[in-house]
Amino acid sequence: MEKNLESLDTPNLSVSELLPRLSVTLRDARGEDGEFLFQLFSSTREEELAAVPWTEEEKEVFLRMQFDAQTRHYSAAFPHMDYKIILVDDNRAGRVLTTRLPGDLHVIDIAISPSCRNLGIGTMLIRKLKSDAERENLVLSLYVEVYNRARILYERLGFVEVSTDNIYTRMEYRPGKILQDEIHSESNMSRRETEITR
Repeated sequence: MEKNLESLDTPNLSVSELLPRLSVTLRDARGEDGEFLFQLFSSTREEELAAVPWTEEEKEVFLRMQFDAQTRHYSAAFPHMDYKIILVDDNRAGRVLTTRLPGDLHVIDIAISPSCRNLGIGTMLIRKLKSDAERENLVLSLYVEVYNRARILYERLGFVEVSTDNIYTRMEYRPGKILQDEIHSESNMSRRETEITR
């Protein structure tokens, strides 16, 4: 029976030593995951709410409202999204939401349980999505909050900033084949323009 992964026994192991020992898999989200997903969502807001002078009960009411609103928004905005639960050693450890748009594999959200953060699991998932995008000749895109430290990871994995506002930055990874096609297209256009001016 699956459980929520509360902790990992990682005595004296570096990330590079630990990650190969973990079994990281994905499965479709199910109705029974609801409370786990709420707790996961709550864990991503802990730092934000730490300074708010509310009781724990008040924070939970607020978080459940926010979680329900996010769930409804994602369902309405991305009706064909692929909603996966991340399993580590067959225990629930996070979620990853993606959707396919014209020419675009879009990452809606990735969230990892606190006990599994900084272990390379998010990097592993992004690399898998990069491989999927490469295979399907799609751009891989996502939005990240302007001041979110995850932006450094995305840049290291080959994403570049495409647009930004005061809250979110859109980042894209363009597989090599797409870049080669664009270079080839630009080269042909430049050649045609040269011929016209002769």
